Amino acid sequence: MNYWLLTLSLMNVLLFSFILFSWVTKNKGKVEDQRLTKGLQLLQNKISILQDLSDKSDEQVRRWVHLIEQKSHEVQNQLTLSDDKIIQIESALSKALDVSKIFYEQVPHAEMADRQKTSKYVQAAKLANQGFTTEQICQKIDLSPAEIEMISKMNREHLQFSEESLPAWVQDPTAELSADQRLQEVDDFTSQLKKMNQMVSATAFDVKAPDMTSMDSIKQQFNDSLSYNSTQIPQTFLDEKKAAQATKTPDGKTIKPFEFRKIVVNKS
Repeated sequence: MNYWLLTLSLMNVLLFSFILFSWVTKNKGKVEDQRLTKGLQLLQNKISILQDLSDKSDEQVRRWVHLIEQKSHEVQNQLTLSDDKIIQIESALSKALDVSKIFYEQVPHAEMADRQKTSKYVQAAKLANQGFTTEQICQKIDLSPAEIEMISKMNREHLQFSEESLPAWVQDPTAELSADQRLQEVDDFTSQLKKMNQMVSATAFDVKAPDMTSMDSIKQQFNDSLSYNSTQIPQTFLDEKKAAQATKTPDGKTIKPFEFRKIVVNKS
């Protein structure tokens, strides 16, 4: 009788111990599952934030690449137009230079000298008729005093020629330039065109520094999102220098947070 009672009591104790052990194990698994779920949720939130940041960065880079390509095409078109204009100007200058050379070769030097001399005489006669003195005319026109004196005496009262019957090269003395002066002007203009072409080619692809305001805004949003998630969801990843703090439930049980150990791989 005592043997069966002792056996029954032992069986009850074992059954009670098994039930208690099962209940404790089940509750501990639930707590650990909750901490694991929170940790995975935090990891998922960080991954989504990184994906959003990557998408925004890719979109911004695509915009910059498109803008750079567009500006490059515009600059290339402007360079092409500039080259066409320069070719046209050089062609016109070459034709003008050829014409001036032909004109210079066809007109004899003696005739050119006679024209210049006649133009000086006409200008001296006009100045004398306007009341200029011999000294004043000598300062303006390169003639000898005797020639100017004779011209002044003959044209002081009235001109000995009709201005309407004068040829164009006499009426406009500034239009009659020597061939050397024409060649010098053409060379100066050509050198200026070359300098302008070099300047356009050197500064055509100067690009302003890109505006980083949008990237700074994305970075700030990323940091704000991380700060917000860190405050809303308990951090379950262990820091190397910080130990996990245990908490107690209202019934007095101690619960230690589940720890995700950091794995450091040293690359040699």
